[in-house]
Amino acid sequence: MESLNNIEEKASKPGSKLSPMSVSYLVHGTNSLLEKAIGNIYVEGEISSLKRAPSGHFYFTLGDDKSQMSCVLWKGDAQRTNTKLQDGDKVVANGRLGIYERDGRFQFYVRQLTKAGEGEEALALAKLKKKLNAEGLFDLKHKKELPPIPRRIGIVTSKTGAAVRDIIQTVQRRFPIPMLIADARVQGEQSAKELIRGLQLLQKTDVDVIIIGRGGGSAADLSSFNDEALVRAIHACPIPVVSAVGHEVDISLSDLVADKRAATPTMAGEIVSPVKEELKSQLRKIQSRLKRELELFIRNQRQELDATLERVHRLFSEHLYTLRQRLQNLLTSLEKRHPKTKILENRQKLVNLTHQLRKRFEQKFDTDKQLFKTLVAKLDSMSPLRVLDRGYALAVHNKSPLLKSSQVKEGDSIRLRLSKGELACTVNDVIKT
Repeated sequence: MESLNNIEEKASKPGSKLSPMSVSYLVHGTNSLLEKAIGNIYVEGEISSLKRAPSGHFYFTLGDDKSQMSCVLWKGDAQRTNTKLQDGDKVVANGRLGIYERDGRFQFYVRQLTKAGEGEEALALAKLKKKLNAEGLFDLKHKKELPPIPRRIGIVTSKTGAAVRDIIQTVQRRFPIPMLIADARVQGEQSAKELIRGLQLLQKTDVDVIIIGRGGGSAADLSSFNDEALVRAIHACPIPVVSAVGHEVDISLSDLVADKRAATPTMAGEIVSPVKEELKSQLRKIQSRLKRELELFIRNQRQELDATLERVHRLFSEHLYTLRQRLQNLLTSLEKRHPKTKILENRQKLVNLTHQLRKRFEQKFDTDKQLFKTLVAKLDSMSPLRVLDRGYALAVHNKSPLLKSSQVKEGDSIRLRLSKGELACTVNDVIKT
């Protein structure tokens, strides 16, 4: 038999006869239990009774041949999914089980949804992306710079689509640049081949940059821009390529391999074309800066020229003074060697010799004593010391008399013995005769 304490404990437990649960308590508890027990799961089924509320939320039924359940796809999750839904679609939904507590209705809260088969496509795309990345097709070192002001813009897209109109309007508004359009389908089985053909055709023209892309769409609509052949064609294109697939949620392989990616065709037009007024403003600023720098350069060059002229004038004056000094020295030396000077010297010698001869002739008639005196006087007149008395000097170098100028050189020290005293001299110039 149960004890009294056990009977009282069971009677007070929530949900017992004595302590029944409230409906909200039961529903809320069951909802929490579902979340903890099952959590995030993937469910595959077919959509039916699809409705989109004005708020942007989707309500539909997901079922198979045996069962079905109510589903909710909130607006934010629907925008991230970016998949067009319709009744009859077979999908794989990711989310959690729950209970709509107001009605007590069991339903599935979808966070992500893909059409059946897209999972395999996603895996194949991821594998291709990994392969191309390993080959280096997405490396930044391969990205080419876009021309700042292209002479002509090439566009690969459908000529009837909204994308080409957006690009043309954007370029014409910002900076009118000639455009060349290569018409190509942007979705469908042959679209990738046509896009490649348009890209190759434009490479044979004079375009400086190429825009390839389309407007937005579902992942299936944009699949052509994940085509391996197209990705390789973009990589091999020698002209810079801007990818404008217009799909902001997922990035296509064309976006990764292109030299520049634009989220929309309008943005692509903005990327390849500058704003004319902005260019004018930049040119005015550059012109003003160049003018200031040129004025500063001219001013500096003028100062440098003045300094150079002053330096040249000073050097010229110094050189001219040196030449004048050399000329004066040469003139002085020439005057010393002039024949007139030699004639005067020899004439004086001749006068002296004539006087001596006259005295000697007179002395012949004197007595022996007078003859002796005359001889003594003659010897005395021939003495070197007497020659010095007449203004001559005796030059001595290294204690030897100087007889020839070749005995000394410039810079040598010599001594000049005069009638009274001696002079210590330095040879400044050696004149050889």
